[in-house]
Amino acid sequence: MPLDGISANFLRQELADQLLDARLNQVWQTANAALYLQFRKPGKNLGLHISINPAQAAVYLDTKEPGRLKNQANFIQSLRKRIQGATLIGVDGPDCERIFNFIFSGTNEIGDIEQHTLVAEIMGKHSNLVLLRSNGVIHDAFRHIDSSLNRYREIMPARPYVSPPAQNKLNYRAYLDHLEAYVRGDRVLPFLEKADHNMPCDKFLLGQLAGFSPVLARDICFRAGLADQLHMRDLSPDQRLGLSICLAQVFQRLSRGEAEPALYFAQAQDREAKDFYSLPLQVFPRWTFYPSLSSAIAAFYQQKSQAEDLNLVRRKIDHQLKRLQKTHARRYQSHLQDLRDGERAEEFKLYADLLQAKIYQVPAKATSVLAENYYEADTPLIEIPLDPALSPSQNVNHYYKLYRKAKEKARRASAYLEEDAWEAEWLDNLQVLLDRMDSMADGQAILEELASQGQAPTGESTRNEDIPIGQILNPGKPGKKSKYKAPQKPGKRTKAKKPQRSGVSGAALREFTTSEGFLVQVGRNNLANDRLTFKKARKDDLWFHARNMPGSHTVLRAEGKEVTAQAIAEAAAIAAYFSSGNQTGAGAKLEVDYCPVKQVSRIPGAKPGLVTYKDFKTAFVEAQLPKESSQD
Repeated sequence: MPLDGISANFLRQELADQLLDARLNQVWQTANAALYLQFRKPGKNLGLHISINPAQAAVYLDTKEPGRLKNQANFIQSLRKRIQGATLIGVDGPDCERIFNFIFSGTNEIGDIEQHTLVAEIMGKHSNLVLLRSNGVIHDAFRHIDSSLNRYREIMPARPYVSPPAQNKLNYRAYLDHLEAYVRGDRVLPFLEKADHNMPCDKFLLGQLAGFSPVLARDICFRAGLADQLHMRDLSPDQRLGLSICLAQVFQRLSRGEAEPALYFAQAQDREAKDFYSLPLQVFPRWTFYPSLSSAIAAFYQQKSQAEDLNLVRRKIDHQLKRLQKTHARRYQSHLQDLRDGERAEEFKLYADLLQAKIYQVPAKATSVLAENYYEADTPLIEIPLDPALSPSQNVNHYYKLYRKAKEKARRASAYLEEDAWEAEWLDNLQVLLDRMDSMADGQAILEELASQGQAPTGESTRNEDIPIGQILNPGKPGKKSKYKAPQKPGKRTKAKKPQRSGVSGAALREFTTSEGFLVQVGRNNLANDRLTFKKARKDDLWFHARNMPGSHTVLRAEGKEVTAQAIAEAAAIAAYFSSGNQTGAGAKLEVDYCPVKQVSRIPGAKPGLVTYKDFKTAFVEAQLPKESSQD
C-alpha cells in the first residue's frame, strides 16, 4: 500500500536514528525512478533506497546493494557533485505528511561549507526528488514541472521551492491534552460527536484526519465493531463512543511513538503480503512483525518484485504453451485427415480389382464404368470413376497406386497420431505444472524442460549487440573484423543440432514431510518426474499419480520402514494437489493410483514423464498439502 503520513512520521525518526552524522559515499540510479544512497558510519555501511515510481513510491533502509542502470539520469550527476561526500545532519519533514527532508553539510570546490537539502516527496503519481540550495532555491529535480503542468508549484532549476499544499485536516496532536478522558470513554472526540455525514465511517475518518490511510481507517472501524459501509449519520451514541475510544487508543500509541511494523496478508494461506504498516492492524487474518519499518517495507517490495518476476515468467511460459498447443492441434487435425484419407485404401483396391476383371469391356475415353462387385453376395453394380485421358490399364494402375499411397498414409498417420497423443499428454502435464507454479524454482523447472525439448520460449532480441543498428540498416564497408558473421549462401544448409537434455537440479523436486515423518518428493517438471521415478526412488518406495489425468509424479520414500496407511493417504493427497483435477488449490476429491516404483515403466519414444504402471491400488482422497511443510 502507499506510505501514509502516520508511517512517514515513524520512518523519519527511524532514518534519523540510523543515518545522522553518516557520510554519503556514493549515489547511483537503480531503476527508471529509483536511486540508492550509500552512507558510511564507523564500522558499517548503510543504504537508503528512494523510489518515486508511482507503483511503489517508498523510502527505506536496506543494506543489500541493488544493481545500477547503465545510463544514469542527469539528476544523479547533480547529487554526486553537490552532496556526495557530505554529512547528513538532519532528517525532518512536515508532521503527518509523506515528505522527507535530508539535510546535508559539506564543502564546495573552494572549501566553503555549504548545506543542501534533498527533498523526497513520496506522494503516489506526484512523487518527486528535489535538490535545494541552503536558501530554498531549487538546484535540480528528478522530474521538472513547469507552469504549463502546475501553476501553483513549478519544480524547475533556479525557482524557489514551494511545499505541496497542506491538506487542512485534523491532526491527532490537537487531542493529546484530554487523551486519557477519550481513552476511558468519559468524553467523545468532538469531531465525532455531531458528525452526521452521509458517508461510510472509514471514508469519513480518512477525510478528517491528517496522515491516515484507508487501511488504518478501516481497521479502526473494525476494532469498534462497526459494519462495513455503515454511515456516520446512522451511528448510535454508543457506537460513536466506541469509535472514539478506538481512535483515542491509536492517538495514544502515536503520542508514545510505539511502532509495530508488520506485513499483512489478505488470506491466511497467502505467501505474498497485501500491505505493510507501522501500527498493528486487526482487519487482516495474518501478519508478520518486523524489527523496523524499513525492514518491513524492504520485505514488502522484495516480495512484490519477486511476484512481478514470477508473473513475467508465468506469462512467458503460458504464451509458449499456447503456441505449442495451437501447433499441436493443427498437426493433429492434419494427421487425422490423413488417416481419414487412408481409410479409402480398400475402396481404391476394390476399384482396381473390379476394373482389372473387365478391362477388355471398358470403352476408350470413358469417364466411368459400371462393374459387378463380386466380393458381395448379391453382386451389386457399382460405378467406378475413370480418367478419360488414361487407357483402361493405366486407370487400373492408377487405382493400385492410390491404394498403396493411401495405405502408407494411414500407416504413417496412425503412428503420428500416437505421437500426438503423447505430446498432448505432455502439454497437459506442463499446463498443470504451470497452474501449480508458485515459485521461481517452479518456473525455472518448466523452462528447463521446454529447453530440453527444443521448445524454449522466444521473444528476446536476437540482434548482435556488438553491431551498431546503423551498420545493420546500412552496412557499408566494414573497417575491421567484428564478431558479426555473414549469413550463409542460399542452398547451403547445416544439419540442425539435436536439443540436449540438460541435467535436473535438486531444486526441480518439491519435498514434504508427512505427519509420521515420511519424506514425500514431487517433480516440478517432467524431467524431474523421470529422474525421481527412475533414478532417485528405490524399488520399495511407493509411486503415486492422479488417476487418468495429468499431474506430477509423487514418491513416498519408505527408507526401509513399513509404510503406514496414514502416510499413503497423505502422499496420495499431495499427488492429487499437483494434478489437473485440483482446480481450487485444495479440497478437491480425487482418485489417486499408487504402486511400488518397480511397477512403473517408461513409454518408449514418448515425451519425458509419460509412463505406464501395473499392479496398482487406488485411494480416494482430498487434495491438500501437509500442514507446516515447505514446498521448496
